[in-house]
Order: sequence, then structure tokens, then C-alpha cells
Amino acid sequence: MSRQRDSNIELLRIIAMIMIVAYHLVSNGLLKVNGYGTYDIWNNGLLVNKIMAALLFPGGYIGNMIFFMITGFFLAGSYKIHSFKKIVIDTVLYSSSLCLIFIIFKYLFKKALYNYGGGLQC
Repeated sequence: MSRQRDSNIELLRIIAMIMIVAYHLVSNGLLKVNGYGTYDIWNNGLLVNKIMAALLFPGGYIGNMIFFMITGFFLAGSYKIHSFKKIVIDTVLYSSSLCLIFIIFKYLFKKALYNYGGGLQC
């Protein structure tokens, strides 16, 4: 049985997306079109620019947290225990195999890495 989505939570998720887009516009989007970055506008800009930057800049962090919490809330109800165990087993298997591969390469090529890096210690 699938759970119905609440439109209020979906609206909050859309607002979080808008906050993230506004953060990117303030930090490195439209502000760099004329060659001015956020630092230049904060130091040399008008009061309106400073107020907009101060209001929109924290929205990226807050919007990101809200978006991922709501997405996790919707995904938590759709997964079963079997799929969670499969994800954990796959994660452990792949991470341990990659760790083993890196350890093998470290000991096989230790001298080559040392000579190449000019004193690289492994």
C-alpha cells in the first residue's frame, strides 16, 4: 500500500529548491556576469545588494537540509528491510574490495611512488 503525498510537504520541498537556486545565484551566478564577485558586491555594493546577499546566502544551507530531510522522509516509507540489507551488504562488499585493492597497490608500487614523487611517503 503506497502512502499519499502531502501537498504541504511538497510545497516546502519546492521552496527549499528555490532557496538552493537563490543561494547559487547569489554566490556565483548572476553576480559574476559583469566581473564582480560576491566579495566585491559585499564590500563595494549598495545597501540593497548587501541586504539581498545577506538574506539569500544562508538559504542554500538551510534549503539543502530541508530538501534532503523531506526526500528521505518520502523514501523511508517506500523501502523494505530486504532492500536496506541489500544496500548495506553491497556497500560493505564494494568498500572492502576497494580498500583491499588500494592496500595491494600501495605495497606493490611503494618504491615507484617514492621515486616518482620525490620523497612521497606511503
